[in-house]
Amino acid sequence: MSWRVANTCAERKFGSATRKQIIMFLADKASDDGSGIWCSKGTIQRHTELGETTVKRTVREFLKEGILVETGARTCKNGFTVVYRIDLAKPADASPSPALIRHWCWPSDALAATSTRSPAG
Repeated sequence: MSWRVANTCAERKFGSATRKQIIMFLADKASDDGSGIWCSKGTIQRHTELGETTVKRTVREFLKEGILVETGARTCKNGFTVVYRIDLAKPADASPSPALIRHWCWPSDALAATSTRSPAG
């Protein structure tokens, strides 16, 4: 565990609470240089209480953005676990690319925008 990596990640913005939660969990497993993270996605899921799809998608996004880097693999009882490194040289405000951001509105706003009824009834 590295306080340096955890503190660096805690000070940065990652675009959402989910992304922050996952990167903080990974930072807790890292060495002082951000390397040596070898926990499975299942372990991340169990400890963060996030869904399997959410964890897989977020790790994939981090890899695509260069926040996480695959550095190898370690054997385990289920085959192998990928070893990651957090790239501490990435910009402080790493946030998801626009293509990864989903837009939505509150249901009441959506209903008001599509309603053809007058306010009186």
